[in-house]
Amino acid sequence: MKKQHVIKLAVIAVAGLVPIYCPPANTTPLTIITDTTTPIVSCSAQLDTDNQFSKTIMLQAAKPSGEEIITPINIKWDDGWFDVPATKYNAELAIASVALSGSTYLGDAPLTEFGFSDIKTYDSYKSTSMEDNHSVAYTFGKKDTDTGTIVAVVIRGTCTYEWYSNFEIGQEINHKGFDIAAAQLKDNLLEYIEDLDDVKILFTGHSRGGGVANLLAAEFSESMLAEDIYAYTFASPNVSLQVKPYENIFNIINPQDFVTKVPLGVWGYSRNGIDLLLPSRSYYGEYDDLFGVTRKQFFDLTGEDFSVLEDHGIISVDSLVDDIYSLSPSVWHYYNSRQNANFPTMFECMEMLANYLVTDNVRPMLDATIKYHSYIGGVFNKLSNARVILTHSPITYYSWMVALEDDISTSASFDRVVISSPVDVYVYDEYENLVASIVDETIVENTLAVYVADGVKTIDLPSSNQYKVKVVAYNKGSMEYTVHSMTATAAQSIVEDTVILEGIKIEKGDIVNVSDTSFIVDDKLASQPI
Repeated sequence: MKKQHVIKLAVIAVAGLVPIYCPPANTTPLTIITDTTTPIVSCSAQLDTDNQFSKTIMLQAAKPSGEEIITPINIKWDDGWFDVPATKYNAELAIASVALSGSTYLGDAPLTEFGFSDIKTYDSYKSTSMEDNHSVAYTFGKKDTDTGTIVAVVIRGTCTYEWYSNFEIGQEINHKGFDIAAAQLKDNLLEYIEDLDDVKILFTGHSRGGGVANLLAAEFSESMLAEDIYAYTFASPNVSLQVKPYENIFNIINPQDFVTKVPLGVWGYSRNGIDLLLPSRSYYGEYDDLFGVTRKQFFDLTGEDFSVLEDHGIISVDSLVDDIYSLSPSVWHYYNSRQNANFPTMFECMEMLANYLVTDNVRPMLDATIKYHSYIGGVFNKLSNARVILTHSPITYYSWMVALEDDISTSASFDRVVISSPVDVYVYDEYENLVASIVDETIVENTLAVYVADGVKTIDLPSSNQYKVKVVAYNKGSMEYTVHSMTATAAQSIVEDTVILEGIKIEKGDIVNVSDTSFIVDDKLASQPI
């Protein structure tokens, strides 16, 4: 096995979370959409009974243009979901959970809409500080049914000074910031359920809230029956160095969401339970068909086109992970390593980023960027990129899940083709359809995930289909053609094997046809890959 990291971007992202609007108490923020189509998410014809019904709630959405809006969505609820063991994935409960999680950025979770009572909210928009930031806001509610009591625990994502806590990984088993917040919530939850009988608990949260929910669900799965602990997290970061594959904890992950890659998987961090991947161009063979459904759902909710942004699959995210790893190959390096004596550590840069996210004071960030120069370049700019924000937004997760229903997997395989040479590239599917092309270093066709940077051309080929690659030299030179056999997981992309063709001399006009592992230049076998 030979592993190479040949893709590098000039811009690097950081080990933190993407901003989601967090309004102060007693305000009416953002644009509110009231004339949007709001389809009911339902697979059942029978609604509007005491135990099964639909309700409209408000959800925050990030538009591709960068505007934050509030949009109504109509969500189904069914108490009968909790009569089935938590170890069975429930797509409808997952959709309701992502809606509840996303709604918390606007205020308390709207549990009363779904028949919950005794609502208690903790730390909602509390005044935090640099010294007191390991908090998290959350709402409890209970609902009595014929088979017991359902307790909902809905946890909000990052707000104000909690940004500092996000970047405080610590050097213990669990992420320090998430672990402290989880411990505080646990104490209040134990008190809340102390006098309840036959309790079944739903843990859900987005982003930071998802990370805290993951830790808590794991702990309660040990102290209670796991089949009574329902956990659905969304866009959760990695949370711990020691995790277990609990069958009742489901982490919904957009593989193009950088937040879900930190703390880095190569540092040993992961999530408890089962990670479920949303589709990506990199590995999902029928991506465009499914994306069309997602795109319509997103447009109905936001009034903007989801596809206005370039889609490089997971190529960009994988490259960012590689770059961060090269700067900080361990948590120790994250806290201690400097490129030279005058440079800040990565952790110090993250504190500057937190300061900016809380205060809008950009000067410390600019100073850090200048000090890092070529090592980080536009480190902080990447987080303000619309694509990064959009991939992390609750409305994006919601739109994908409505399109998917229960068609979701834990991992996926694909081949990553990397070509470094003065050539144009054309990729054809098994029916001879052109599905990707790069001409004059410019992406022309991108049905597949395609990326070009600094003369390096990268294309991801889903393993579910067969492809042929044609390379046409536009100048004289030497060609390097690399194929990485990859497995995409929620924590990281894993290189399983690498095949390399290098040192092939090419002249302008030469054509190289590639099928599987046979490399032919001008109809003659040029080299056997190693």
